[in-house]
Amino acid sequence: MRRPDHGTESKDGLQSTLRFPVGVALLLFRGLALWVLLPVGVLAWLVVFSWRDKLRLGEFLGWLDLNAMALMQRTVFAAWIPRPTVDYIPLRDSVGSTYRVGIFGLL
Repeated sequence: MRRPDHGTESKDGLQSTLRFPVGVALLLFRGLALWVLLPVGVLAWLVVFSWRDKLRLGEFLGWLDLNAMALMQRTVFAAWIPRPTVDYIPLRDSVGSTYRVGIFGLL
């Protein structure tokens, strides 16, 4: 009987044996980063964007979170994630976005 090959590469380029540990590490790193990014993001939104009715706070924080994930996948976790799954989003495309940072993202 043949054993399954646990070192095969999936469609996102991540080896199946590394998928879970890298995912957990990415979520933990994101959770720690959000503790810094969210307060700074709220202050930046108050100073820069609060006078504009187009970009709401939730849209801005969602944009900040998605771009932080894209940055982490391309820098800190680049060795383990050869093909990132989150793309950078221009700020102008965040208006009307439905993605929001949840409370469980901070854990």
